[in-house]
Amino acid sequence: MLSDPSVALSVVFDKDGVLEQICHGKGYIDMSTVGADTSSKISE
Repeated sequence: MLSDPSVALSVVFDKDGVLEQICHGKGYIDMSTVGADTSSKISE
């Protein structure tokens, strides 16, 4: 689990994060307790 919205965004968008590493046909499930705004940014 991730501690706050900034960490959740970092895991996805930072260098070597999910977006850079995820392969075609794979998914990412975010189970952190962040707000709707952060979840929407990640889902885009």
